[in-house]
Amino acid sequence: MDKFQIPRGGKDEDSINRTIRWRGNIYDMLMELSDKHKVSFNRLVNDAVQFALERLDENNERQ
Repeated sequence: MDKFQIPRGGKDEDSINRTIRWRGNIYDMLMELSDKHKVSFNRLVNDAVQFALERLDENNERQ
């Protein structure tokens, strides 16, 4: 399986504002990665979600 790589440089594309409630532990991990790799929280989250969606197995439905 492919591994997610932290984005480097570049500019965020156009965006839409949306409020999201994060689990505390996930938010803390994302903030830590954002700070450590000097990338915006927004860029990190968008790239991580895009990575997951591109690899989504829509045939694996939960029952």
